[in-house]
Amino acid sequence: MTDAAVRRLASAMTAEVALDRAIPLYWMFGRADVPLAVLAAETGVGELVLRDLFGDAGATFRAALARYAQGPAAEPYRAFAEAPDGQEAAAFALSLLDLVFGDGTGRGCLLIQAIAVFAPRDPLVEVAVQGHVADLMALAGPVREARPAPRRLLAAHAAAATRARDGQPVENVAAAVEALLFAAD
Repeated sequence: MTDAAVRRLASAMTAEVALDRAIPLYWMFGRADVPLAVLAAETGVGELVLRDLFGDAGATFRAALARYAQGPAAEPYRAFAEAPDGQEAAAFALSLLDLVFGDGTGRGCLLIQAIAVFAPRDPLVEVAVQGHVADLMALAGPVREARPAPRRLLAAHAAAATRARDGQPVENVAAAVEALLFAAD
């Protein structure tokens, strides 16, 4: 492996580690504009390295949001798409509850927080979340008979994340998700 290839691999690994460590910080601080100096101190990745990898604090947030949207936030939609016929909604609901409560914090979903809180303040975040939502809708697959429409999935996702972040117990969140997924059009 050439020196350049080793540097690219190390850079990619550092970027992944930095983003994985930064994601919880955006929840903790409740804002997208966490300064690079704070991210550096909290992630253990130097500020100059963060700046070199991502640019500014806003670009770092958008990169972390993209990683989250393609990873944890997409899991319920993957479960929906891969479930046997007739079991899609249940697979989605279980995976969604794991997303918003699985780490024991009940902090919800960074993507939903970005839609509700960060996007209205930052046009670049707004454009990013619109793309992520479109990707999730595509991942869920086409509308079919006897299957919740992708828009219902997003509504259930938003309700679950908001209620979990609000401190509601899992039983209440599960009831809201069930009502949204199985309501008549």
